[in-house]
Amino acid sequence: MDTKALRGDMRVRLMGALLTAVSLTGCTHEQKAPDLTGPSGFSTSIAVTAAPDHLVQDGASQTVVTATVRNATGAPVAGLGINWTVEASNGSQVSPSTPFSVTNADGKATTIVTAPPAPATVPSSPVKLTISAQAQGTDASTVADGFDKFKMSVEVELVPPAGTLAPNRLPVAAFTISPPVANINETVTFDASPSTDEGMICDARCTYLWSFGPNLTTISGKVATRAFTVPGSVTVTLYVTDERGGTSSTSRTFTVTGPVAPNANFSVLPASPTAGVSAVLNGSLSTVGAGATITQYDWDFGDGTASSGASSAVNHTWATAGSYAVILTVTDSLGRTDNQLLVVTVQ
Repeated sequence: MDTKALRGDMRVRLMGALLTAVSLTGCTHEQKAPDLTGPSGFSTSIAVTAAPDHLVQDGASQTVVTATVRNATGAPVAGLGINWTVEASNGSQVSPSTPFSVTNADGKATTIVTAPPAPATVPSSPVKLTISAQAQGTDASTVADGFDKFKMSVEVELVPPAGTLAPNRLPVAAFTISPPVANINETVTFDASPSTDEGMICDARCTYLWSFGPNLTTISGKVATRAFTVPGSVTVTLYVTDERGGTSSTSRTFTVTGPVAPNANFSVLPASPTAGVSAVLNGSLSTVGAGATITQYDWDFGDGTASSGASSAVNHTWATAGSYAVILTVTDSLGRTDNQLLVVTVQ
């Protein structure tokens, strides 16, 4: 091969290698992730700091936020506009003292962020402020260079002031019923003493309201008493409200039963009275179930005379000897009656 041909072949190979290198370099550049300090391919950097980066949330404490801009050689960039924005993780509105500032000769621009008012309770998770600095060009050249695309942020955590209340936990309503099964007109006691708040017995720190079905009569107080005039199932609901306004409730159903009907019974003393001599008739042997009382005793002495009253015992004298059918009728507080017949032999 002659010298010219050899040189031509070397040139072709060299050009191919250069094209390959250019092609590879372009491919790598397209796949490169953008630089965190600025747009891809632009070497100017922006850094954002906050002092302090933990801020007491008291409505007055402040943090100074600084954006520092440097060029490719590390020299400060002066005269660059910075837009400031603040976002709170809980959605509250927070604004910087100056939403726009310009970098000085040291390449620095600052703003001040004031803590929002104190929270009513400690939040369930820390609240953070994301403070962002976005560079804006001050003339056409800097905008063309891409300064307006710079945006870097710093996080500042808000710290609740000392003494901020913990989130309110709702009280836990609970109560006892005594007796657990009641008779008509029997006094039942409902006691909310087992109710708790913040893991402790609530006692006087809470208020209590009772609701009784079916007509939803309400009674307030930690201990409530009530008698029921109708048998059946009764649903009782207790509402407990703590000192911070938290409310919870619980319901229980208990049974009201009708008392046993009255049973008339009496004795005569002496068992065989003497004519003309007073005898004692005693109806205290009569009974009635819990929840009712015997209110009246009606006597028929069998000799054409009778007696009525609230006393269980009476005196009676038969004028002549003989056998008399004596009847005692008792009436209870629910209006129910019963009677007993006893043949008395008078001597």
